[in-house]
Amino acid sequence: IATARAFDLTLVTRDQSILDYARAGHVRALAC
Repeated sequence: IATARAFDLTLVTRDQSILDYARAGHVRALAC
């Protein structure tokens, strides 16, 4: 997550806690 935030990358994940974190606006994530 830290690397994705630092380099403005999008995470691809099924992890619901990461998706919730992304929904709060802290990082970009794509559910798979």
